[in-house]
Amino acid sequence: MRQDDPLRLLMISSSWNETEVLTNHLRNAGYTVRLLRVADEKRLTMVLRDQDWDLLLHLPDAPDLEIATTLALLSESHKDIPVIMVADMPSPAHTLALFDAGVSDIVPPEPTGLLLRTVRRELEGLRVRRRLHVCQKDLQAIEQRCLILLNSTKDAVAYVQEGMHILANPAYLHIFLFSNADEVIGVPLLDVVDTSAHPLLKNRLRTVEQADSAMVSLETHAVRTNGQRFPARIELTPTILEGEPCIQVMIHDHSPTPVFQQHVDQGGRLDAWTGLYNRSSFLEELDRTLPQHPGILYLSVDNQAALREQVGWAGTDRLFKEIADRLVRHAQPNDRVAHFGDGVFVLFTTDGEEARLRALSEAIRKALDDAPIEVGENTLRIESSMGLHPAYLHAKDSDTALSRLEAAANIARQSGGKQAVVCPPELPTAPSIIEPPPISEPAPAVAQPPATPTPAVGNLLSAALDRNKLFLVYQPIVYLGGDGRELYEVFPRIIGSGGGHPIPEQVMQIVDARHLPSATDRWTIARALDVLAERQVRDSKATQVWIALSRDTLLDESFPAWLEGKLRTSCIPASALIVQIQHTLAAEDHQRIRDFVPAVHNLGCGVALSHCRGDARREADLQTLDVDYIRVEGAIIQDLATNRQHQALLKGINERIHALEKRTLVDSVRDANTLTILWQYGVDYIQGEYLQKQSDTMSYDFSSMFVD
Repeated sequence: MRQDDPLRLLMISSSWNETEVLTNHLRNAGYTVRLLRVADEKRLTMVLRDQDWDLLLHLPDAPDLEIATTLALLSESHKDIPVIMVADMPSPAHTLALFDAGVSDIVPPEPTGLLLRTVRRELEGLRVRRRLHVCQKDLQAIEQRCLILLNSTKDAVAYVQEGMHILANPAYLHIFLFSNADEVIGVPLLDVVDTSAHPLLKNRLRTVEQADSAMVSLETHAVRTNGQRFPARIELTPTILEGEPCIQVMIHDHSPTPVFQQHVDQGGRLDAWTGLYNRSSFLEELDRTLPQHPGILYLSVDNQAALREQVGWAGTDRLFKEIADRLVRHAQPNDRVAHFGDGVFVLFTTDGEEARLRALSEAIRKALDDAPIEVGENTLRIESSMGLHPAYLHAKDSDTALSRLEAAANIARQSGGKQAVVCPPELPTAPSIIEPPPISEPAPAVAQPPATPTPAVGNLLSAALDRNKLFLVYQPIVYLGGDGRELYEVFPRIIGSGGGHPIPEQVMQIVDARHLPSATDRWTIARALDVLAERQVRDSKATQVWIALSRDTLLDESFPAWLEGKLRTSCIPASALIVQIQHTLAAEDHQRIRDFVPAVHNLGCGVALSHCRGDARREADLQTLDVDYIRVEGAIIQDLATNRQHQALLKGINERIHALEKRTLVDSVRDANTLTILWQYGVDYIQGEYLQKQSDTMSYDFSSMFVD
């Protein structure tokens, strides 16, 4: 501390005279002294607890407070305060004992230059220690941020100590095909490098460790856990991790076209469960490669429904991960492998000869048939059918190729399965059951549900459910109070023809809730609970999902009992589920909804009323239904920043809802100006494309909305 900073001085003495003499001596030397004199143990305990001090002078004239007691109380307070004992110099043995106990120095009672030098030295040491403490805290914060960045970077990075892996990021795990972070810990770095480069790698490691040099590198071949070699540049840099010296290892894959796309931006290009390409990124790769006429293999797990019944959703995910691993083991370094959805895997290769595809399909069939997959206590046998698309079958786009492949796999399945069929050159004339109906008019905005019912789309969902062509997408809901929870609304979506593009969003937007089959609601809830269970195991995040219910479900008296059983078997707290009821449905079947809401509340779930438009004629519903949340219709916030009428309407709705002790959610938030107004009005929750569009992963960074 600087000499002109106030000196918070604690003096142990029973004499004001002695205290004043020493204090004046310090003030005459230029210190601004803030003094407190203490003469008993009780008072010292209190002041050490309640205040911060820079220096403690202990005089021998305090009979009720020995130096040993002072040092003991200071140790118990865990505060860093230099202690200078003002007394005649004791014997050497006693002096050594005092220093060992914590006394910084001993000076004679006469005010001399020795006291000033000692005070100056101890205060400088205190300043250095405090700065060190701040730097250590800053370093911990920086290391934490670096670990967050490490997990999100697309570069493959690991840390090695004494030649062994101690940490690796997801991109590193993907490039070497490790299934999780624990699997790589303790693995020698030499194990992931070609044996021919071991002497050079050892030399580089010694150079980094001994010379504390800058980054060194080598060009060699790295080796994946399945034995595949690929050209790589390895960069080694000395660093510190959690206070320990180690070496940072960065791997640059120099393959012409790497097998796996490394960790990428929000939304992700990799399937969360298998580590393979997901549907959208695979289609991008396939469209880009089609002019080179690749060969494509399409595999469908025919008995997935029976397998899922046997091991549940979580077990099915583990099953798909094992299937993916077996496919990867048979792929070449330049092949692409993707998980398209439930039980559909696709591989394309630059070697598109029919003979090679047939040999590959036979190898994969044997790999699935000869070694049953163990999931928990269950032994699972896979029944699969494959479609093959050789290079000579030119396809104009990925959708054409995948439609052919699906048709070929269907032929293989109808012929008894466990075989591969080459694609017919022409598509079947019958339309796919999961193709969307034609749309003659542009889809209306989300905020304005259509007046004309669309039961055809409900039938489409039923058909997709029967054929396991559904998947989930998520959109974040942010609580503006910032309580740390992660909230998502969950929507079922239909996989398009050939396992390719999903049904267009405008088709899904015109689905009126009264025409959705109740089986779809149950599938959505069951699948969402399984996703939460997997997520809870991986990162223990408190996540809540919001799911809209159809009219059929609301009128189904068996639904609460089914939901209770599902919650019990999933081991997910009921509070993690919020069911949503459309305001119009509540008005049409008011008595039934009044019975439904407490039945769900008794399970511990939350209830939200959606599509509320501020209609005074229907506000009585809000008072008679014991819901927890009110979702305000998104149309109300159109042009909110400039439309004073909408501002007044929204403000009034929000105040009336809060008066009923319920929370508000406003969706369709598309810009920062709208968010600012919602914040000012005290809206509780927001949702919309300004935060994130619907995504097939729960990947939103909820901390990005708040700055500590």
